[in-house]
Amino acid sequence: MRVIYVFDTYCGWCYGFESVFSKFLKNHPEISLEMYSGGLFVGGETIKASMLEHVKESNARITRYYGVPFGDTYEKQLAAGNLKMDSVKPAIAFALVREMLPKTQWGEFIYEVQRAFYIDGKDLNEPEIFVDIARNLGVDADKYASELKNNWDNKTLAEDDFKKSDSFGVESFPTLLIEVDGKYHNLLSGANTVEKLEQNFRNYSQLGEGDTAPSCKIDGSGC
Repeated sequence: MRVIYVFDTYCGWCYGFESVFSKFLKNHPEISLEMYSGGLFVGGETIKASMLEHVKESNARITRYYGVPFGDTYEKQLAAGNLKMDSVKPAIAFALVREMLPKTQWGEFIYEVQRAFYIDGKDLNEPEIFVDIARNLGVDADKYASELKNNWDNKTLAEDDFKKSDSFGVESFPTLLIEVDGKYHNLLSGANTVEKLEQNFRNYSQLGEGDTAPSCKIDGSGC
C-alpha cells in the first residue's frame, strides 16, 4: 500500500497533523511510505510585523483543531522577529536521517523537530538539535552527526525532495495521498485524530476529490 506524505517543517498545520500522523505510522509498518519535505520557506525568512497577528490567529486555529501547544519561548521569539525559517536545513537533516530510521519513526522524528521549534523556539539552523532528537530515537548519533557535518551545505539533498513533492502536484502542506490502481486519494480530510485518520485509511476508496483539510499553500498563504 503506497502512501505519500509531503510536509514542511515550518508549516504549522503540518506540526498539528504530525501529532496524529506519527502515531498512525507506528500502527502501520506494512505501508510503503514515501515522505518528502516540501520547501515552504527557502532562503531564510522571518515573520514580518505585519503578519504577526495572522500567524497568531493561525496558530490558535491549529491548537483548536489538533490540540497541539505553542510554547512561550516560541511566542516570544516570534514577537521579537527572531525566528529565521529556511526549509532547506530541516530538509537536509530529514533526508539523511531517513536512511537511518525505520519508516514507522519518520513522522516521530519530524514531530519532535517541530516541537523543538514551535514549543522551545529553537533555531533549526543548528545541526545539534537534529542529532539530539535522532539519538533519542535510537539512531547512531555519531554517524548521523558526521553525515550532517559533511552534508550541511548540500542543498541538492533538499532540492531533490522539493522536486519530488512538485512531481505529485502538491499545492499545499500537509498533503497525504494513498495510491490505488494508479490513482491518488486524499487521506487527510477531517483527520485531526488518529481514529479519524484510521477511518480514512480503511475507507480510502470512498474519499471524494473535493475533500479538503486545513493547510499551508505553497505561496505561504493559509498558514
